Amino acid sequence: MINIANRFEDLSLNKIKLMEAIYNNDNITKALLYRKETSSFLDRVIPAEFDRTSLLYSQIWPWKYIPQITDEANIHITSNFVFKPHDHMYKVSNFYLYVISHKSLMGCDQGLVNDFIISELDKIFNQTRLVGIGRVEFSGMYEFTTDNSSNFLGSCIEYKTYEFS
Repeated sequence: MINIANRFEDLSLNKIKLMEAIYNNDNITKALLYRKETSSFLDRVIPAEFDRTSLLYSQIWPWKYIPQITDEANIHITSNFVFKPHDHMYKVSNFYLYVISHKSLMGCDQGLVNDFIISELDKIFNQTRLVGIGRVEFSGMYEFTTDNSSNFLGSCIEYKTYEFS
């Protein structure tokens, strides 16, 4: 269970806790670290001394970050949260996770890197009870591009709260 509080004063901390759950997934971290070098990134080993927090604000974002078309080819995971009142408190009613990859990095041994990462995200969050948020379930998914030349391709997975904490 990911421990999340339910007050706005804990808002940033709660978002960071969700991002920690993402970078603590070895398969996602391998995709972010090694996809530029090889399409078989799952065969790589994450060095014990690697600081996973270095992925925050460089490839994992606790807000809806959209890379510019001039940014280097990379993979980003970003997020968006929707809050609504429930029992005189504010609760997350939905949250969105975006996987945005440069088109040159899309192919991998598992198919498409965005689909692979979305699948890993779903293993982490679907049907999970998040303290302060509640039990969440998959609510939808769509794909998008961030620019007219389609240099960065995105996938968005949505989760909704169906049982509040």
